[in-house]
Amino acid sequence: MISERYDIWLTQGLRNKIWFSEDVHCIQLLAYEFPSSMLCWLQKAWRDQGFALRLLYASDIDVVELKLMLSMYSFQDTSILLINMDIDPSRKLYNLIINFCLTYKGHFRIILVVSSQHKLITRENVIEVPRYIDLPLFMALCNLFDSEMNDQHIVKLCFDYIIAQSTKVTVVQACRVIPYIQVVGRGRDQFFSQWLPNLLQISPPLFMLSQYLFAREEQNFYKTWFNLYHRYSDEFWLVYWSDQLWQAYCFILAMRSGQTEVAKTFTKGLPFSFIQRSWRTYDANLFAELLLSLYEYDCYIKQGGLIVPYELLFRKIFSHRSNVLSG
Repeated sequence: MISERYDIWLTQGLRNKIWFSEDVHCIQLLAYEFPSSMLCWLQKAWRDQGFALRLLYASDIDVVELKLMLSMYSFQDTSILLINMDIDPSRKLYNLIINFCLTYKGHFRIILVVSSQHKLITRENVIEVPRYIDLPLFMALCNLFDSEMNDQHIVKLCFDYIIAQSTKVTVVQACRVIPYIQVVGRGRDQFFSQWLPNLLQISPPLFMLSQYLFAREEQNFYKTWFNLYHRYSDEFWLVYWSDQLWQAYCFILAMRSGQTEVAKTFTKGLPFSFIQRSWRTYDANLFAELLLSLYEYDCYIKQGGLIVPYELLFRKIFSHRSNVLSG
C-alpha cells in the first residue's frame, strides 16, 4: 500500500513537521531518480525544523554496528536516520538492512531511499517519487528548496514552459530549474529564452561535472566536460571554477577544525558526495593553490594571454593524495 503522494508528504512535513505517522518507524522513499540536490533540500528542511539528522550509505554500513548505534540513543535524542541504499539488491547486506529497518521500533525514525527499479520487500509505508511530476509536486519541491518562494505565478510559468518544451517534467529537470526561479524578475524574457533552454538540455548538468571532478571519476568527468565546455563563455568558467574551489577550500578548513556549522555556509553548489565523504581525501591547501593559479591565469587573459589551461588544474586534482588522515 502506497502511504501517500510525495507532494502531500512534503507539504505536511514542511507545514506541520509531520513526516511520520505515530506508529510508523520506517518509510521507504521510492524513486526512479533521486537527485542529490533533492536530498540536500530535505536535509536542510529537517535541520531547520530542529531534527537531529544522520545520513548513512548502505555501502558503508555494518549491520551489527547499525543495531548498536540505534540501541544507544535515548528518547531525547530522537532523530531521523536517512539510509541511501546504494548497493546491489542481490547482496545479502541489502536484505539485512531492509528487514532490520522495517521491523525497527526504537526512538529513531528511519527513511530508506530505494530505487523503484528494484523489487520491494513490502509495499507498506512507501512514499513514491514519480519519474514525471505534475504542478502540485513541482510547487512542493519549490517550497522544499526555499520556503519563502511564494510567487506561484512565476512557478507556474516555469512549469508550463518546461511542459511546452519537453511534454513531461522529470524530477531531475525540476531540481535543475528550481534554484534559478527565485532570481527571475525583470529579466524574465531572457530567463525563458536563454537560461531555461540550457538548463533543460539532456547533457549532464553542472553539478554532475563538479561531482565527477571531486570524486576523481576521470573518465566520466572528461566526457561531461567536453560536452559542456563550449556551451558557456570563458568568463563563466572562470567564475564557476573559482567559486567551486573557494567553497571547497573553506568547507575543508571548517570541517578539519570541527566547525560544522560554519562549514554548512560553504556548501552551496558543492557536490553532495564531496560534502558527505570525499572532502576527507583532500588537503585544503590544494584548493588554495588552484585558486591562486586561476587568478594568475585571469590576469594573463586580460592582458591578451592564452586561454586558461583547465586541464592542468584538473590533473592536479586527479593526482592529489591527501597527507591528512581521513576521519
